[in-house]
Amino acid sequence: MADLPYQKTTLSNGVRFLLVPMNGVNSIATAVMVGVGSRYETKANNGISHFLEHMVFKGTEKFPTTDDVNTIEKIGGLQNAYTDIDITNYHNKVLSTDWEQALEINKELAIKPLLEQKHVDQERNVIIEEMKRYEDEPSVKVEEVFHTMMYPGTKLGMRTIGEEASLRAVASTELKEYHDAWYAPDRIVVVLAGNIVHSPKSKVKSRVDEWFGRLPKQKTKSIELVTDKQTAPQLSVLTKPDASQAHLVLGFRTFDRNSQ
Repeated sequence: MADLPYQKTTLSNGVRFLLVPMNGVNSIATAVMVGVGSRYETKANNGISHFLEHMVFKGTEKFPTTDDVNTIEKIGGLQNAYTDIDITNYHNKVLSTDWEQALEINKELAIKPLLEQKHVDQERNVIIEEMKRYEDEPSVKVEEVFHTMMYPGTKLGMRTIGEEASLRAVASTELKEYHDAWYAPDRIVVVLAGNIVHSPKSKVKSRVDEWFGRLPKQKTKSIELVTDKQTAPQLSVLTKPDASQAHLVLGFRTFDRNSQ
């Protein structure tokens, strides 16, 4: 590890922690990444990973309101999150002196969301409107169609944002159950990257141990392994009459990541 530009530690419960010192910057970026996304869902709850990512910003145990959660913006930082096929990432960027506050916010978002029912219907409507926007954006739609063509009828072929029917079936109970099932220590990666001169590495490590190292170990379910069943070229053309541009995706399969 001495020759690497980062330090990696695996806590006793499986949480992985990466510390990436960077010279020449006055900021720190923190992220709490969770290995869960649309491929961990079913047809019935498709979109729940993304729904959960939205809902955590409605409040956590320590920061119970949206206004409380938005403390990073109040100190001049940037806060955001995204959901993909196999990852949900809560990330922010602040001045290096504020690293502890930034990491605590991401810890709360990932580990301690309230997921209250009173916010579910409101956020469901927000996500459905987001879905409608995607349907009207060729640059987004072309990527989505390409992916479903590559993996038809499998979890890898499901939309990350979900389907309207599955989103309308989600309630706080399902969100909490999904969170409990998949937000497990061995699926969590904590990252700090930037100028850490204002705090010794031992203090950073101690805080990560306190906030993440005490999470109880748990065994998560295995995921579906997708088999490539495509036997011939495929083509899909979508038209949008009022569009003044065209978007093209050309893809082909190649060797796997473990190929030597």
